[in-house]
Amino acid sequence: MKQFNFHRFINVARWDLTINSRFYLRSSLLVVALCCFPILLVDLYAILSGNVDVSREVKYNTNIFVGLISFVGCAYTVIASGYMFHNLVTKQGRINELTLPATNLEKFVWHFLVIAIGTQIVWFAGVICADLLHSFFRLDFPTFLGISSQTHSMTLESLAAYFNWKECTINGYNMFPLLMLMIYCFVRTFSLMNAWKYKHNIPLTVLLHFVLNNVLGLIIIIFLTSKFANSRAFMEFIEKLDELNPDVIIVGLYVFFALLYCGILYLTYHLYTRAQLTTKRNP
Repeated sequence: MKQFNFHRFINVARWDLTINSRFYLRSSLLVVALCCFPILLVDLYAILSGNVDVSREVKYNTNIFVGLISFVGCAYTVIASGYMFHNLVTKQGRINELTLPATNLEKFVWHFLVIAIGTQIVWFAGVICADLLHSFFRLDFPTFLGISSQTHSMTLESLAAYFNWKECTINGYNMFPLLMLMIYCFVRTFSLMNAWKYKHNIPLTVLLHFVLNNVLGLIIIIFLTSKFANSRAFMEFIEKLDELNPDVIIVGLYVFFALLYCGILYLTYHLYTRAQLTTKRNP
């Protein structure tokens, strides 16, 4: 049997969307509601309290909204990554997933597309809904509402903030792809942990990140206070690093994080293919 067949892949997508329709619908509505909640909280309060100066702070409020909605998008991306293999949480779900007439690659690609593309579509729909709601509250209502028709598009400002990040350059190199690679590596670690442990994997991943960051920081502190860090040999090594071509360092960082991202995906796929009905980690 071929590793990847488009017809089987479509059947996997139909099967997953059918049996998990309520799960996807509820999570999508929750994200949209969380995007709209700041608008309702601020604008409804302004109307009910009779605040006639709301229009003077439209730009300020819009920036706050964009920040809160962006935070919702980041949190949603991380949580969705931790639920990449949500079908495997229960024994019945594992039976359904493992006995599905499709290859592991086809099922894995579908799960990856759901968290990599599907979540972005849902979040962007939430941004548009929040933007429309924000514009609705800024319409020319009767004067007793005290609302001006002045407004700013949060969708456009979100895109503007996104493209502003793209202008970040060092030594002529665009650092935006490197930043995104680093973020993707962080987010995909939640999928990696989900492939290893199906329940309670998100708090466990957060705990592991916390422990690793503190251990790494402790190692750096111990190293900087050691005799070797203050030795002449180490200082000469640092001087040689300073003489390196910055192009080599930047390209090396790109290659390192690209390989790290591919390695995380491969290890996630490897653990997914080793899924069993019951294990010590997943009873």
